[in-house]
Amino acid sequence: MRHGIEPLKEASMPQDPKTSEPGLVPRIPDQPLGPPDRSKWWARAFGGLFLAGSAVHIILVSGWPNAYDSFADASYWPFIEHTWRSVLVPNVHVLIPVLAAFEASVGVLILVGRTRRIGIVCAIGFSVALMLFGWGFWVWSLPVVGLLAYFWHLEASAKARADRWGSVTPTGAAGPDCP
Repeated sequence: MRHGIEPLKEASMPQDPKTSEPGLVPRIPDQPLGPPDRSKWWARAFGGLFLAGSAVHIILVSGWPNAYDSFADASYWPFIEHTWRSVLVPNVHVLIPVLAAFEASVGVLILVGRTRRIGIVCAIGFSVALMLFGWGFWVWSLPVVGLLAYFWHLEASAKARADRWGSVTPTGAAGPDCP
């Protein structure tokens, strides 16, 4: 002991959970190290949009359930309009809350980093399904599907980078596939 300072004991050093050896502990790729990533503005926007859509459905079905009666009138396929009127309209108080729960789930999936790509795929499916209800929805859905596909690509690229560079071995070298 020099000048009242004790040397670090090996037990106080971080442990690698796989080998129980002292050294650097590998970083879990989906856990941020530092301030939140502000480049995910689009995830907050789309996640918030789906959560807001869910709230709008609950408000409409609670106060104005007849608002859904003519929703499928502009569909270019008659069976869509017929199915809407014969299945959804009589059961609007059951099926619209299910739709609201789906939209809220998609919003949460998009907002949570680990499940974001699942949420994006669900949002793309939802937007494509909207296109069945008429040409007016194509104006909304085509750009949204394009943006969501681009954001899915960004997320997949970020995950691939994190998988490649995010882990650190106990010796401090980069991941196993790095020279």
